[in-house]
Amino acid sequence: MIFKADQAIADVTGDGRPDTILLTGTKTVDSPFVQNITLTVKDGSTGQVYTIRLPEPAGYNPRLVLADFTGSGYQDILVQIDSGGSGAITYDDVYHYENGKFRHIFNSEHFSQQWKYTVDFLPDYKLRVTALNTNKTYTIDIRGRGKDYLNQIYNPDGTLIKPVQGFVDPVSGLYPVDNDRDGKYSLMAFQGVSGLYHADRYGYMVSLLGWNGRGWTLQDQWFAVEGM
Repeated sequence: MIFKADQAIADVTGDGRPDTILLTGTKTVDSPFVQNITLTVKDGSTGQVYTIRLPEPAGYNPRLVLADFTGSGYQDILVQIDSGGSGAITYDDVYHYENGKFRHIFNSEHFSQQWKYTVDFLPDYKLRVTALNTNKTYTIDIRGRGKDYLNQIYNPDGTLIKPVQGFVDPVSGLYPVDNDRDGKYSLMAFQGVSGLYHADRYGYMVSLLGWNGRGWTLQDQWFAVEGM
């Protein structure tokens, strides 16, 4: 059954006229899973219809977010789809109209492959996240996890029973942010940081990305920690 997942009206072609942006897909009865998700844009001036194939055209809760990420003065299109997996991964893609066509300027899977991390449990009840692209490290005290949990990892004297590593998930949330309030938005990407297993979540690596005309640059990055 083909259905309309989301719709928006905005100028995404830069001619000052509102365009119609539509997400459609197919799903079976009694299931929220959507397949064959397709992005179409109808030009408000010419009536021309652009059909855009998404890299990951299946998932849950497909939706549109419109914001000017490039500083062009008109809206870009962010498509977001939930994967439905245990890591709460999202499929996020940004499209920008230029020279008569829509350019694919951001893909969350590509970003996740580019940005690498290590997560290490250290002696004396510490967890260290290292962003390999920047060589920056983020270290937190994990004593608040409780005795039963820590006894899986540490000897009574605080030394490691054996080397243990956690992991950083792919993007699980992407949000437009206008820190400078100048109308040009950055992308804020969240990647979950886990210890022994997915549900053993410590927090998120948060990356703020800005468009420089050719690609995305890292403006800032944090390890956002959940309270213990």
